[in-house]
Amino acid sequence: MDIREMRKIDHITETIKSYDNYKNFFDDIILIPISSSTSDLNKVDLNIKLYGKILNAPILINAMTGGAQGLEKYNEAFARAAKENKIAMAVGSQKAGLINKELIKTYSVVRKVNPDGLIFANISAIESIENMKRSVEMIQADAIQLHINHGQELSMAEGDRDFSNILNNIEEAVKKLHVPVIVKEVGTGISKEAARKFAELGVRNFDTGGLGGTNFPYIEEQRLGSSNHLLSEIGIPTPASIIEVKSVVDYNSIIFASGGIRTSMHIVKALLLGAHIAGLASYFLKKYTDFGEKFLSEDIAKMIMEIKKIFVVMNFQNLEDVKNGKIVLKNEIKEWIDQRI
Repeated sequence: MDIREMRKIDHITETIKSYDNYKNFFDDIILIPISSSTSDLNKVDLNIKLYGKILNAPILINAMTGGAQGLEKYNEAFARAAKENKIAMAVGSQKAGLINKELIKTYSVVRKVNPDGLIFANISAIESIENMKRSVEMIQADAIQLHINHGQELSMAEGDRDFSNILNNIEEAVKKLHVPVIVKEVGTGISKEAARKFAELGVRNFDTGGLGGTNFPYIEEQRLGSSNHLLSEIGIPTPASIIEVKSVVDYNSIIFASGGIRTSMHIVKALLLGAHIAGLASYFLKKYTDFGEKFLSEDIAKMIMEIKKIFVVMNFQNLEDVKNGKIVLKNEIKEWIDQRI
């Protein structure tokens, strides 16, 4: 097993170990309920059309795994849960599968299990356009996440150090790939300055990957046995990142909220802040690891019903109504927005 495969396994282990090491910035968003609501729970419609496919709810099982022998069991379980609940799914970084053909099965299993589902490829934004195309083909993806993870790479002894071509690569991907390109952060959050730059390159899909959830610089520091938490403390809280991105992109853009989203309430709050869909990763990983595949699928169904109940209290009948919702910001997120927006 090479260092890349070992790292993939370490990431799962460390993600579960550090599961409780997160900050819930969503507590700084307060929903304003509507006592005069006339919404009907049985008629609440969470359907969302994304990249030509219809989902039952605005939920994404976000990029996590694949790339080492045995990890296909995770992607298989996630793909089946996504299929049963008709939600979207992304695989973890596919670089390992590009290097070693024997590892392709750890990713391609998702399309085998869920042939009609909405599935995203995933590869670093510093990779070549050819590798991006190969990643899409590997799983017959409907879109591709180009992940940006400066902090994680710099925290790894074997990580990348040269990011000079990242913007050129993203621009080329938008022009040449036949599927939508999603620019995805992995824990640092996307600022309004970065979102504006990406938009200038033609990007219309943004995954915030904000501070508050799985902290990959921290995980890499743990892998190295380092007590110097240099880059793991840098980041934009996910709620703030959603608002920052929304403030500069056009109305045709799609915003994925990710980073510390673990409950149905977090999802609704993310939608109210301007996101179109919410991505959860460590939460689903922990549920599957602790309780198994059946529980995972049932938990997603339960989460969807909880979102519907919150919609009734907010007087929403569908996702279009969310734009009429009212919230109050407090504490850290309010201070952030007061200074930045």
